[in-house]
Amino acid sequence: MHTKLLRGVALVAAAVLVTTGCAAAEKANEQKAAASGKATVLKIYVGPSGTTSAIYLAEQKGWFADAGLQVEFTQSKQGAGVALASVEAGQSQIAAGTFADVVLARAQDAKVKAFMLRYGESPVAVASLTKNTTLDSPADLTSLVGGIPENTTISTLLPVLLKANGIDPADAETVSMDYTLFVQSLLRGQVDYISAAVNDSWCVSSEAAGGPDELSVLRFSENGVNLYDSVWITSEDFLADQPDQARAFTDVLTRAEEYVQEHPDEATQAIVKAAPELEEKAVRCQVDGTNELNRTEYFAEHGFGAFDPAKAADDIATIVDAYSLDVTPDIADVLTNDYLPGEGR
Repeated sequence: MHTKLLRGVALVAAAVLVTTGCAAAEKANEQKAAASGKATVLKIYVGPSGTTSAIYLAEQKGWFADAGLQVEFTQSKQGAGVALASVEAGQSQIAAGTFADVVLARAQDAKVKAFMLRYGESPVAVASLTKNTTLDSPADLTSLVGGIPENTTISTLLPVLLKANGIDPADAETVSMDYTLFVQSLLRGQVDYISAAVNDSWCVSSEAAGGPDELSVLRFSENGVNLYDSVWITSEDFLADQPDQARAFTDVLTRAEEYVQEHPDEATQAIVKAAPELEEKAVRCQVDGTNELNRTEYFAEHGFGAFDPAKAADDIATIVDAYSLDVTPDIADVLTNDYLPGEGR
């Protein structure tokens, strides 16, 4: 496996984003506006899909405006690592990213932080075509070729899965590819397996393959790696300069996620409205999958969006070991619950 491509995913992407002085100037302007107390547009790096229906529904219903927030969605299909880099470069104030990427970034002294957990359970998985290969254990991956989009959750966590199961990541061959190509690469037989988050890419892949029974799925959470996954990321500067905006954001998102649980049809239509090119059936699958992840016992115990310090410490240690990092980031540098609504604070 090309582990060198995976190390420091977020910061490599950040270097690309800041090759011009525009990002630095934009960040300086945002900080100046924040210091002056003037309202600014809250730029959020997130794309439309069933997994993000809550934030799009909240925007369409005017809940952000009601909370005094003017939001603007800026996104591409370049993956979670680029989302984090967008925040680090000052191009976005908030982004939907990955916990592991935050740990990797903090190990290199990036000033980013997770301030809200998105899922109550990790959705990360890989999938093969059932007619070709059945995935029974991580050991199966050593004899196969995986198609892995760059700068994504799966590219960050696959080495963690392999090491957790006693497998050298170098023994698993992968091919880096564009996010838009990996499903077709599987269907054409160019790779043996692809990333397939159970509330996201699995929905698209299974639909393209002819139905859910056409895919063999290997979930990381069932094979020793149930790490914190998708999180809302921001910068330390934003939390220091605009704490009320951070709290308003988590309050709106908590309300919206609860609403989506009871109104999946409306949530689906919110995404179809925002991105008519998406397949409605796949979007609904993503909405339902995300709702299932968020109905787990974890959120029932800790509250929606909250991190458990004990679990966070274990997850950080797992990531540090998997990547042989020289530095173990402090929990307080990686995450905070201080901006969650109600009892979450």
